[in-house]
Amino acid sequence: MNYFIKHNHSPHRQTLLAEAKGLRLLGQWINHAQVPIKVPEVITVKQQQLTLTRIDATQPKPQLERQLGIAMAKLHAQPNLYCGLEYDNFIGMNPQKNLISENWGEFFWQYRLKFQVELIQNLEISR
Repeated sequence: MNYFIKHNHSPHRQTLLAEAKGLRLLGQWINHAQVPIKVPEVITVKQQQLTLTRIDATQPKPQLERQLGIAMAKLHAQPNLYCGLEYDNFIGMNPQKNLISENWGEFFWQYRLKFQVELIQNLEISR
């Protein structure tokens, strides 16, 4: 079996731990929804290194793109009582705040869009 090894050189020590947790959660949802989307399996995870099963890339083909679109729509149509997570995670190397919310629009604005805008504004101020 081939592996993909990712290293963490960022000051945020929890990024790979949060990524592994998110991949496991995504895998559970994909299994529950019974959609044909591959998620790499977490083999090992430490603060500085994440080892995953390797998923080889292929050339995009219209049939595969269509299948992916249908699978993603089915995955996103799965009912849930809330949006968000019970723990903070990361988007790239930036911290991403979370909470449990019953209001998707408010959650998306407050914890996705507004938070990212504030990060950008803080970067501009520090220059």
